[in-house]
Amino acid sequence: MAKLQKLSRSALRGEGSEQASRMEGVRTIAERLPDRQAYVQELTRLWREAQDRFVAIGEYLLYAKEMLPHGEYEKMIASDLPFGRAVAHNLRTVAVAVREGRLSRPELPRSYTTAYFLATLEPDHLALARERGLVRHDVPRSSLNAFRRELKAPGPDGATDLVKERVRLRLQLQAIHVRLAEIDSEIGPENSTSHGGEPARNGT
Repeated sequence: MAKLQKLSRSALRGEGSEQASRMEGVRTIAERLPDRQAYVQELTRLWREAQDRFVAIGEYLLYAKEMLPHGEYEKMIASDLPFGRAVAHNLRTVAVAVREGRLSRPELPRSYTTAYFLATLEPDHLALARERGLVRHDVPRSSLNAFRRELKAPGPDGATDLVKERVRLRLQLQAIHVRLAEIDSEIGPENSTSHGGEPARNGT
């Protein structure tokens, strides 16, 4: 009887796995839909799943590189996976940017190649891209291509340094505003107004 129960549980697990596989197939096989909204919903779902999967692949590559014995990761990339070293590098680079907080999942572009471009920007350039609204999931590739050309284009002497300084100053200003808000919340509005940054005037 115990053997029969064991076999039954094994059969159920097998059926569950087979059913999950069939359901996955149903979700990825295209079909005619009734209206525009239905197409928008389905295409958006698939697009978001593609983004989630390339981030997950990058994270798995990170774990594999960290955990596998020396040399095994490179062998796995070279012979066992359906993509090559360059794609693996790009995906891993995006995952590192997410892990370190330079990019967040919600703002990642849907294409891993576009996300890779953002992940490889220098901090000042990434801050400039974010300031211009280019760090978002639906950013057009044409906008990023124009931004890339702008970064590569030679400008007047000192122009690049001025752009970087402007970005740094804006970031510092944002940090100052955040800190001022924190201080105001701690000392109360009456103290924050009585001790403002303006010097007192004589006779007032």
